[in-house]
Amino acid sequence: MYANPAKMTHMLDFAVKNDVCMTVFDGEDELHKIASIPNNEKLQLLLRLTTDDKASICRFSKKFGCPVEESTKLLEVAKSLGLNVAGVSFHVGSGCGDSAAYSTALAHARRVFEEAERLGMAPMHIVDLGGGFPGDTGGYGGPGMPTFQDLAVAIRKGIEEFTEGLSRDISTVRFIAEPGRYFVSASTTIVTKVYSRKGGNNPYQALYVDDGVYGSFNNVVYDHALPVPKRLLDAVQEHLAFGYETNKDNLIPTAVFGPTCDGLDQMCALETTSLPRCDVNEWLIWENQGAYTHTASFVFNGYTHVPKKTYCFV
Repeated sequence: MYANPAKMTHMLDFAVKNDVCMTVFDGEDELHKIASIPNNEKLQLLLRLTTDDKASICRFSKKFGCPVEESTKLLEVAKSLGLNVAGVSFHVGSGCGDSAAYSTALAHARRVFEEAERLGMAPMHIVDLGGGFPGDTGGYGGPGMPTFQDLAVAIRKGIEEFTEGLSRDISTVRFIAEPGRYFVSASTTIVTKVYSRKGGNNPYQALYVDDGVYGSFNNVVYDHALPVPKRLLDAVQEHLAFGYETNKDNLIPTAVFGPTCDGLDQMCALETTSLPRCDVNEWLIWENQGAYTHTASFVFNGYTHVPKKTYCFV
């Protein structure tokens, strides 16, 4: 699946030559571009729809997607160009805050299926549900966000409604998804070393650690993440002593900064984070850091941000 609706021509050509057989579109110009590629008949196209993603943390519909009301025109263009439109795709945004967004998008997908049938096009047979699934039990984005189980219930109901009155057997329709964060978020824990501290004996502190938003924590800027650190010593004691809890009376407001000279290089603020008083050379542990972290890091201020990786097999 080449899932970007706006593709460079040479990259699209490369995809076709390497047997990538499925891609998406959301505009008339993209259809003409696809039609210009040699061997475009190998491609199965999915019409990407906009979604009601106002409750999502990372919204995509302002950049990608076609409103369902405009889908007929695109289907007509695709038909006139002899392109193979195999189905519909959508993405409700990362950190979906409203499970009903999937239900609405599935209802719109059904409308497109019906419109293609009315136009005499080959029966559509693929629905790509996109991503937006949280990768930890708390729900991506913090308290109050729907869990994976909440989203699954809404999606199953949406698929049931999609199939009602369908003119053919539902087994002819393939539902796929892109659950990246669901698979990798909880798979990775980041550990950082406190190399400097500011605050003295004040009832607050600032900690400077050896990784930041230009490295593994770029998800703070680009993914609206709210990472929650623990002092490694406390995390180990919680693991070894069942029922152990850090004494909340020992917690003080804590700001955590990365190692560069940029003031934006900050992961936690005094107003939102509390930790025990830490010392230089202590370690902080950050869980659920497998999605959109060090893979998107880059060189800044001389820091290459290549983390040391340790793999744990259970």
